[in-house]
Amino acid sequence: PVYKTSIINGRPVVRFDGADDQLLSNLSAALKPVSIFAVVSAPAVNASHRAILGPSATSGIELHRRNFTGGPLRFNIAGIDIIITATATFQDNVPSIVDVTYSSVGAAIIAINGATNSATNNFTFSASTFQIGSSINTSFFNGDIAALAIYNTEVSLSDSARLRRYFSSRYGIALS
Repeated sequence: PVYKTSIINGRPVVRFDGADDQLLSNLSAALKPVSIFAVVSAPAVNASHRAILGPSATSGIELHRRNFTGGPLRFNIAGIDIIITATATFQDNVPSIVDVTYSSVGAAIIAINGATNSATNNFTFSASTFQIGSSINTSFFNGDIAALAIYNTEVSLSDSARLRRYFSSRYGIALS
């Protein structure tokens, strides 16, 4: 990935090319509970899905965009979409605040710019580590990540709202 300045509301981003860019971490992708917040922007998707964040092995947590244009943001556990498509769609080339919280009992809340949806599905998965900009060394993200915060806890609804307001103010993104 490439560091670019003055991209989203005058702020820098890390740009992923959709071909082979990724950042590796030693943070477990088998966290439960977990809360993930990101500020992202991406052009139309040109493959089945593109992972903003995913596991290094076949079983873990993945936050990805599916469909070819616009369309939903999905949260995937252990290789299975639990299909919690937020009521707002992820717009092409428009910066968005995306977040998901997955509780210790399998309840998930996903949001795009504050518009939320939820589902419950309690999976168990093997340990793997997070890859930023890909999943299992494939499904490479094409776009910009301006901010990424991963918490190894279930962030409360009020703290989630507070984080969304912070990112909204910092990056000039309107909340739903």
